[in-house]
Order: sequence, then C-alpha cells, then structure tokens
Amino acid sequence: MTILLATNNAHKVDELQSVLRRTLADLQIVRPADIGLALDVEEDAMTLEGNAYRKAIAFHHASGMACIADDTGLEVDALNGAPGVHSARFAGPEASYNENCELLLQKLEQIPDDNRRARFRTILCFVDSHRTEFAEGMCAGHILGEGRGTAGFGYDPLFVPDGYEHSFAEMSADQKNAISHRGRALQALAERFAEYRDPESAQSAKAHRALNNGSKAEHGQPIRRWLCEAAVLALRQNNEQLREFLDRYTREHHDVGQMYEALLQIYLFAGFPAALEALTTLRSVVNSEGQAWYAEDDEAYDLREFQRRGTETCQRIYTSVYTAMRERVSQLSSHLDTWMIIEGYGKVLSRPRLDIVSRELVSVAVLAYSGWERQLLSHLRGALNVGATADDCEMALDCAARHSSELGSLRARAVWQRLQVSTKNS
Repeated sequence: MTILLATNNAHKVDELQSVLRRTLADLQIVRPADIGLALDVEEDAMTLEGNAYRKAIAFHHASGMACIADDTGLEVDALNGAPGVHSARFAGPEASYNENCELLLQKLEQIPDDNRRARFRTILCFVDSHRTEFAEGMCAGHILGEGRGTAGFGYDPLFVPDGYEHSFAEMSADQKNAISHRGRALQALAERFAEYRDPESAQSAKAHRALNNGSKAEHGQPIRRWLCEAAVLALRQNNEQLREFLDRYTREHHDVGQMYEALLQIYLFAGFPAALEALTTLRSVVNSEGQAWYAEDDEAYDLREFQRRGTETCQRIYTSVYTAMRERVSQLSSHLDTWMIIEGYGKVLSRPRLDIVSRELVSVAVLAYSGWERQLLSHLRGALNVGATADDCEMALDCAARHSSELGSLRARAVWQRLQVSTKNS
C-alpha cells in the first residue's frame, strides 16, 4: 500500500515517516515533493479534525492517492485550552517556532509551576477512494519556565511529558516517537488498518494491550465517559447529583472547557432550560473550586461562515446519506434545513475546544437516554463516520443505560445492533 503524507512541513514528514515505518512496515511512504505536488491548503477550520480532513481530502483529490494528514494542538489548562487549534500560528500567521514559544511563555509568566498542566493532541485523517478514518493521540505533561533542548520542533523545548524529566527537545527521535501524541495517533491508525486486514489478530492485540495497561485504564474515567455521563445527568434534572458528579470531574481533570462544550451542546436535543441549568451548576462548582471560568473563543457572528462549516461538518457526519438526509428535511421545510445546518452543525457541533468525535458520542448518550431512536441511529452512524470506535459507542450507550429504564436501554441497544448488522452486510 502506498500512502502520500499530506503535509509540506519537513519536520512532520520526518516524524511521520519514522513512526509509520515502525508501526506499518509494509507501507510505501511518499512525500508531495516525490511526485512533484505543490499544494497549499488553508488551515482555517475551527477544530483539529477539520484541518486534518481538509488537508487529507485536498491532497487525495489532487493526487488520486491514499493520504494521511494531521493537525496538532498544544492545549494549556491555565489558558483554557489555548493555543489549541491555533498552535502553529499562535503569534501570527507567519510566526516562527521561537515566536510562538515566546508568546506562550509571556502568557504563562505569572502562572506557578504547579498550574502549567498541558497536553499535545494530534488528530490524523486517512482518506482513500473507499473511506475516511480518524485517529487521535494525546500526550499529557507540563510547560517549563524556559526552553530546554535543541531537537524536535514547535513547542518541544517547553513541554515535559508526564513521568519524564526531559523536554521533548532533549529526547532522541526514537524516545519522543515512542510516547508522543503523533506516535500514539499513528499507532491507533495502524490498529484500524490491522482490523481491515486481519480482524481476529487485531482484536487479540487490542485485548492484550488493554490487559497490560489495566492499571493506567483504571486511573479515572476517560474524558469522553465523563462528558457523556454529565450530559445524561443534566437531562435527568437532578442538580444535586449533577453537582456531585461535576465536583469529582473538576477535581480530577480541571478541564472546564470540554465539559462546558458538552453541556452547552445538549440544548440541541433537550432545549435551553436543560443546558442553562447544567451550565449554572458547572459554574457554581468551578467557583467553589477556585478555578477560572471557561473563556470562550472570541468568534465573529458570521452566518456565511456558520453555514460553510456547518455544511462541512454535516457532510463528515452523514457521508453517503448526507444528500438524502437534507432532502428529507427540506421536504418538511427549507427554512428548517437551513436552520439545522447553521444552528446545529455550524454554531454548535463545529465549535472549537471539543473534538467532533466527543460531540457525536455526547449526542449518542443524550439520544439513547431520550429514546429518539431514529436520531440515535443517525448519530451512532455519524460517530463511526468521524472516527469513533465501536467501543466508544458502547461507552456512550452504557452512560445512558445507567440512568434509563430497562425498556429504554434495551431499545437503544437494539438500534445499535441493527446498525452493526447493516454495516456488516453492506
């Protein structure tokens, strides 16, 4: 199999090649320069997923080849997740690595060492003529007070991963790639490829890794489970139970932004009262913990932009049934179709600070709890389309089942089983 690396960044090419050769040794890796392709893709999406998809699909259309693209962001807790999707241009469109690092240090100048938690997050997008796949990799750590080391690129001199004393820029390429966000994303993508080639071996390897990493998996719930559970609790209108749950979340994860986005999103399915009550509870918990409230991105109110990115997000979620879905809604009302794209997909589901996979899983949990079976089927399919795994979907359904009636839980599971059967038969 031959894959084109959809990037013009020489540092990324070197790192991607190094990890791919180790994780997918049978691949033939091609750079744009190898085939004489010069393509500059504007990375102005509001999410890492959006930018990775834009690059992958643009290079695929230009070359006709299978392509892998990535987008990576550094998320700093004390800056409410910034620079995030803007990491590469934090100090300006043409900023150098040094200028971005200097601006980050300036913004953290008054922040004590014990409050400099951060994580690198990479989203990979693979596109060929048959499918689109997403994979995510994350590496948690903290930001230093000054840069150390000369290897690597970007924010590497400032970032020390958890469990290590050296910055990424002080590590060898092999050391960094073994634990880095990009390495983990590529490993996750390699597992997807393995599932296509040999499903039984892939499942066995996955189970083996889960057994070996059991202690790590037991240390707190994954972020997405917290988000799904909180969204369902918000629908139950039990503020005392929700407050207790959010109190545990903020103590363990400190990421107010992701929870804010998940709770805000429920207004699409349960109305503004549910979202406002949940967000009020979250703010009360955050204030009691002495944490900073979520600072949203200063986003211009641009209906044309909302419609553009809403259309793009809706296409990613619905893929082959996108046109049919919109035609069905338009038959009810053309205004409803436009409103759905702008309000639902453009303003909410495309908002930054929470990836589209997490958003779709929250939607699955909410719809499973609410009993909207037709919409649940659509969003389960959509979650898989944007890169969620079957295990992710099972988790979201489980969050709903914990608080649903037995009949409601069985009906949601039946929808999921129906989708699995239809997918296998297609």
